[in-house]
Amino acid sequence: MSHAVAMNLGQQFMDARYIQNSVDSSLNVFKNRSIHCLTPKGLYVLERFIHKTGVDADHLQIMLDTEITCAKLFYLQRGPVEDELVFRHNGIIALFRWFVGQQPNHPQKSTNAADSLRQYIRRSKGVTLMESTERGLLGKGVLHEHCFDAVEALEWLCDFTSVIGRQEAAEVMAHFDRLGLITLVGNPEKTRKNAIIFRVHGPIPKEDFTVSANGEYRCVNKALYKVTEKGCHVAGWNGEGYLLEKDSNEIFVNPPSPLE
Repeated sequence: MSHAVAMNLGQQFMDARYIQNSVDSSLNVFKNRSIHCLTPKGLYVLERFIHKTGVDADHLQIMLDTEITCAKLFYLQRGPVEDELVFRHNGIIALFRWFVGQQPNHPQKSTNAADSLRQYIRRSKGVTLMESTERGLLGKGVLHEHCFDAVEALEWLCDFTSVIGRQEAAEVMAHFDRLGLITLVGNPEKTRKNAIIFRVHGPIPKEDFTVSANGEYRCVNKALYKVTEKGCHVAGWNGEGYLLEKDSNEIFVNPPSPLE
């Protein structure tokens, strides 16, 4: 393996959140002389590989027992030839529920700094949500509930699902938009200039007027999205169930768990 190929492979591992910079986990560029370590997602994938293959890994057991390991990952379906993501209606709905959590995940109002394990557990319960007040035309503020940062949402998907980078994560978010589960907060023109916009297409389920054939997601700092009223209903936050439906219009009541 050449040095260039090795560097490219290391960057792919970093994009997929299998490894991170040991000194500054916010750095997302794989550098030649940097020291890296496995992420909780990387440890989970390693542990799962050891379990499935039965390879001798006694020398890794101490690390697996002491480090923070991802409890579960949401595995997205992929095509058999090019390994591309496959998006079906029921799969998107199940992934959305995983993304937002069983209850809205608002940060706790506490001045005490939690340890890394507690922070990770809290974050794993769903993307962090907040309230945002938008200035209205007449000076009155418009309050938006269940908002989340556009870039942070991509980071969350990279950490807790099988996507292997921000581009795939943005495709997922664009499908959430297409199904009417999320929507951009504020004036779209304010985020158009510097945004990388991902666009997707998909089928419209029969008699579901909340779903569009097209969806998009804007990847830019300071852009906010929010969970829509439909999204809250689909998540089950209001105590009501939501019936999943396949693209073939076959009722999909008890889907097999995509979590492993």
